[in-house]
Amino acid sequence: MLVIDTPGWTDERTVERAHSSHMTVLPSKPTMEDLVPTIRLQDRMEKAGVPRERIAIAFNEVLRESEVVEAREFLAKAGGKEALDGFLRTMKSYRDARATGRAVTETTLRALNNEGHKLIDGIMGRIETMANALSA
Repeated sequence: MLVIDTPGWTDERTVERAHSSHMTVLPSKPTMEDLVPTIRLQDRMEKAGVPRERIAIAFNEVLRESEVVEAREFLAKAGGKEALDGFLRTMKSYRDARATGRAVTETTLRALNNEGHKLIDGIMGRIETMANALSA
């Protein structure tokens, strides 16, 4: 697996990388100021020929679970878009893990590790689906 962190806008290289990837993950906060440009980016990628099923939205910096519910409803109304299962909360433990080279599944708090695993499982499930479709 190769992860490439790119700027959050569409340019020729972003679309080129998305075309050659099994999946492109668009991280987004569950807020209108983040969701609107994320939806715009997904729309631009789709118009450039990247299949919708190869684009995934992942929620991060979540303050309350109710934000995720509202964000999912907003995505559904915005052309039937969806986010991956799971999300990452805004927690110091996640920042501390990243600062020491650990993953979001390697914090000092089991509940946060479980949340991290749920999001990672959503990403891996989508990648497996894409790989199976390519090999069929």
